[in-house]
This record gives sequence, C-alpha cells and structure tokens, in this order.
Amino acid sequence: MKIIKNGSFTWSNEHRTFSLPVQDLYDLANETTGSALEIYNDTTKGVQQIIREAIQTNTPLRALGGSWSFTPIAASKGIILNTKPLNIRFPVSQGSISPQYKGNHKYLCMAQCGNRIWELNKFLNERGFSLSSSGASNGQTIAGAIATGTHGAGLDFGALQENVVGLHLITGPDTQLWLERSSYPVMADNFADRLGADLLRDDEIFDAALVSIGAMGFVHGVMIETVDDFLLESYQRRVPYDDALIRQLTTLDFSNPKLPYPGERPFHMQMMINPYDMKKGVYATTMYKRLYRNDYTPPAPNGAGIGPGDDAPCFVGKLAGIVPGAVPLMVTKVLSESLNIHESSSADWERSSVIQPSGGRLPVRR
Repeated sequence: MKIIKNGSFTWSNEHRTFSLPVQDLYDLANETTGSALEIYNDTTKGVQQIIREAIQTNTPLRALGGSWSFTPIAASKGIILNTKPLNIRFPVSQGSISPQYKGNHKYLCMAQCGNRIWELNKFLNERGFSLSSSGASNGQTIAGAIATGTHGAGLDFGALQENVVGLHLITGPDTQLWLERSSYPVMADNFADRLGADLLRDDEIFDAALVSIGAMGFVHGVMIETVDDFLLESYQRRVPYDDALIRQLTTLDFSNPKLPYPGERPFHMQMMINPYDMKKGVYATTMYKRLYRNDYTPPAPNGAGIGPGDDAPCFVGKLAGIVPGAVPLMVTKVLSESLNIHESSSADWERSSVIQPSGGRLPVRR
C-alpha cells in the first residue's frame, strides 16, 4: 500500500463548517500491480501496519471518508487516514456465494471503503444496476456513509446501510473479520479465507458494525446488494403548511389533491420548511419510482450551478459562520438559490443514481 504523510496542519471538512489541527494526515492508496484481490489484501496489511505503529506510539487514529459530516466526527488530534483513494470495486461470481443465499450473484458488488457514492453509481449504472436507496448527496464514501447512518427521504427504505449485506473489518494489527447476518448468509465460507479474515455471522454484531461511527474497527470493504436501475419522476413545489399537509405527513395518507398523483404512494417525499418565509409555503419534493428507459433527459443544474440533491450540503455550508441577525435573510436567499422548483414530465426525469465525474456535487435526492 502507498502512504503519503502530509504532516501537521489545520484540517477542514468538505463544507467548511469547522477547522481543527491534526498531527498528520495520511493519504492511503492501493498498489497498481496484481489482481484486484491481491491489491486489496496488500492494503489490508498496510492498514494493519499503521494500526500497529499507532499502538506502539500511543497515537490516536481516525479513518476519514468524504469529509461530508457537518460535525467533527472524523477529527482526531492524532493521525487521520484519508481513505478516498481506496476505491476498488468488483462484481461477485456465482462460485463465491453461499448455497444458502437466495438472491442472484449478479446484484452483488464488493466495494472498498473509499468508493464515493458517485463512483459506485457510475460503476452500477454501466451495468444496469442501482443502489436501492441513498442519502441526499453522493460525495460521501461508502464506509463513511454507512458508519454515520446517512439517509435520504425514501418512504419504504432505511438509511444507506440497508444496501450492505457484508462487512470487512480490520480490528487490529493482526486481526480482521468478515461479518454477515446469521439470518442472511451471502458469501461462501471460504470467501473470508481469501481475505485472510475470520468469518463471523451474527445479526446483532453486524447491525452494530453497520452504524459504528468508526468504533468497531477500520471498515475496509462492504458487500452491496443492488437492484435494477430505475427512474425517479420528480416534482418540487411550494405548498401551504396547512392541516391537509400535516395530516399527510402524520398518517402517510397520499390522497391530498395537491400531490402530483393523489392516491399513489411516492418513492420519496421531502419537506423543507423555512420558518422565515412561511407565507409562500414549504418546499415539497415528491418522487415516483418508474421503470428505467433510455429516452429520458436528465435534469440540469439550476442557475446557481446546483443540481438535484445538492440542497443540504450547499446551503448548510454557506450558512456556517453567519451572524445571527443575518440568518433570516440569508436562509431565505440561499434556499431560493439552492432549490429548483420544477414540474416533471416524461422527458425530464432523474435516474435512480446521478453520475458526477468529479467532486460528487450532483447527487440524486432519495
């Protein structure tokens, strides 16, 4: 594994909501020769060596994903490990899965911890697949997104970790685990052997490790169970915050005539309330799941250069540090610039995963 040590400096998160001094930041990268599995296992050994040295010097370690959290959860006065370059991903063969697995191996994807959500989207889209759910943005790494419970607004889905059916945890300088649920075995028993890991199938431990906030070890890889690609027919409107809307939100009764399709259960529903501008109503985003087809026009960024789903990271970052007296005016201004009121048509739909070639700033809302 390649390691670049950057030395001590002041580190800031992606949206500049805080800055903290760190002892060092290591950029971790895979080697470039060998099979995907050989390279992956070499990186495991490299991470274990870093852990060994940290124990010997009593130095705190913290893995860093996409720096997407607004709070300093990934911060450490010791060493931060930048995992973004660790982005191997590969499909799974029929011979690698457990005889007890009831799904189809073609929907499985092994992803190294540093894969950004947009990278996974691109990889899956090219093969006709999609994550079943995602957060409001796609700049996070897969390991960071699941560890922090990143979620969107899908009505019938949990958070992003609902896609994950296997976890590879590096738990020490000489120990590592391949984790699955005992109630849902996926990979063959010898798959853990190929990683050099111990196999553990336990529902409670697996669920704890999914949203571990980094407390159960270094998440090196995740096994993702995907779905067929699909489209989202999207609408964003200003609607009154009245009794009808409150009833809709509290009962999930979608007969409200103000909805695009009264009576049809949406795939996604999001309400954004600006308490300083209630006269115009709340921002209501509603999406309906549709079968995928090629003849659709993806939505374009708005006049401010902000695309679907970029809402929260953009405006929260912009609002950081504003003096209290200016908040009402700035909240209203930033929201109006960030959000894109739109009515959908069959020629203006969103793909289940929007691909962004760099920066991860054009995610899809879920």
